[in-house]
Amino acid sequence: MTKEKIMASVAFKTRSGMSLFDDFRPKSNSVENLIDILKKEGFDIESQTDVGVSFSGPAELFESSFSTKINKKEAMFHV
Repeated sequence: MTKEKIMASVAFKTRSGMSLFDDFRPKSNSVENLIDILKKEGFDIESQTDVGVSFSGPAELFESSFSTKINKKEAMFHV
């Protein structure tokens, strides 16, 4: 696996199951708690909002932290 940086984003679900635009308030400190966990694992925080966070790191870190295998696939886009 190369040392390419991978980015992921997490957005918390709504409390009620209603529309994201009407009722998207995660429990207090949810985003901050997630950021603390991700930083302790070794991820870089790229951005955060009131409802989620984007983070990055090498593929090996994602694989070990999330017990998964990252496979690179080439996407073909036609413009």
